[in-house]
Amino acid sequence: MMQLKLQETAFLRTVLDFLLSLEDTRIFLVGGAVRDVLLGKTSHDLDFVVEGDALTSARKLANHINGAFYILDSSRNYARVIGHDEEDIRTIFDFAPLYQNDIHADLQSRDFTINAIAWEISLKNEDLIDPLHGIKDLEKSILRPCSDYSFIADPVRMIRAARFAVEYKMEVSESVRDQVHASLSKLAEVSEERKRDELFKIFENHNVADALEILHNLNVLELVFPEVQKLVDFRQGNPHQFDGWKHTLQAVRYCEAMLNYIDTDEKNKQLLPLMEDIYRLLDGYSDDFKQTLHVSITVERTLRSLILFAAFYHDVGKPLDIGEKVGNRVRYSHHSELGAKAAESRVKRMALSKSEIQWLKCFISTHMLLHDLNTTASEAEQRIFLYHFYRAAQQASPFVVLFSLADLLATYDDTMKSERWQMGLIRCEKALNGWFRQYNSLAAPEPFLNGQELQIEFNLKPGKRLGALLDDLREAQASGEVTSKQQACEWVSAWIQKMKE
Repeated sequence: MMQLKLQETAFLRTVLDFLLSLEDTRIFLVGGAVRDVLLGKTSHDLDFVVEGDALTSARKLANHINGAFYILDSSRNYARVIGHDEEDIRTIFDFAPLYQNDIHADLQSRDFTINAIAWEISLKNEDLIDPLHGIKDLEKSILRPCSDYSFIADPVRMIRAARFAVEYKMEVSESVRDQVHASLSKLAEVSEERKRDELFKIFENHNVADALEILHNLNVLELVFPEVQKLVDFRQGNPHQFDGWKHTLQAVRYCEAMLNYIDTDEKNKQLLPLMEDIYRLLDGYSDDFKQTLHVSITVERTLRSLILFAAFYHDVGKPLDIGEKVGNRVRYSHHSELGAKAAESRVKRMALSKSEIQWLKCFISTHMLLHDLNTTASEAEQRIFLYHFYRAAQQASPFVVLFSLADLLATYDDTMKSERWQMGLIRCEKALNGWFRQYNSLAAPEPFLNGQELQIEFNLKPGKRLGALLDDLREAQASGEVTSKQQACEWVSAWIQKMKE
């Protein structure tokens, strides 16, 4: 019988020793923590099932380690304890009652066999309980359900299957495929919030495009992201090398490669060699991007997951648009706006926050704008263009800039001409420089004269005219036409005179 070899810290030993000391209580460590130990990974999220009073056991542990105690579900006696070890690393301990007071029945009720392995901590030995042969499935890298009713019992497991298959490099078994196909209709009974949380765990993970492809192959994609499903076999026309679906997956791959490099300096060697140019570009803004990427819009989701979701949804407006033949190319002139509206409708159903919805709308609606930057125009004209780009894309701006390169690569693939690629890099460099190096003068200039000063100095009244004047003054400052308060006064006088004519 295989044994569990925990990498014990002093903190974990304290926790286990205390749980062992509880009288008349059998406690089992189950689920992902056991799986991760077997895979040689460190886990800071431990699940315990208790033959006895789970709430009392959890509360006693919280008191013993000075941790935080939460009741997750009072009707089912689920509780959570959050503690910090000697290095202030957070660990989550979840407690639940032992299902039917039988560890075998409990494990049988779980999602996949790799998560249905248990260790009874109240015994002296470290022998594992593995009635469904999850250890063998881990060794063979096969994802199997725990029972014939696994997906009927909890249909959200259909989404989870894609994440586990990619995260642990496992083959999706025929039993998973057969059960998912037989249970698809049950997914509609799951709340949008639960589906959202499981889906965003995919976008938080690595190899996102591979997991999304598995969702498509399992026929789950059309139930959770019907707008994206319409891109499957959608012929976009020249210069696109792929249909809408494959283009989307490629765009997500390139986008994820950029985010991984920002976060860990890890390079994806499997993508086009042109990625090296992007890595060099990112090197010049490494600290800026790291700082920006680690500021989340909401505590529930990371900015990384939102960026990859936006990349996934960037072209959903194309099937809603009418392609226009321009020379040897096909243009979808309205797809950005149509896609932003479609994405907004979807994420409202998913109950994302207002701030997240606004961020996604800005990203998707502006993802084509930077391609229109004329680098042969005057410096003032280029600055005005970038100023309006930043105003439209708002806080999504630096990632929309990066995505323009991901979109280019996913469009042209290995047919990319050097001139086109170099022009894309130049546009990105200008836009990133403007955002990170000239933010206060170009991206968001503060008028040299505020509204109150304009009212006093020029006898103006509050209203639309004053608002238009402030907008035009900001643009004049962004272009470099106005660089001081004195110039601002002269410019405002000329603006007022022109309005009178």
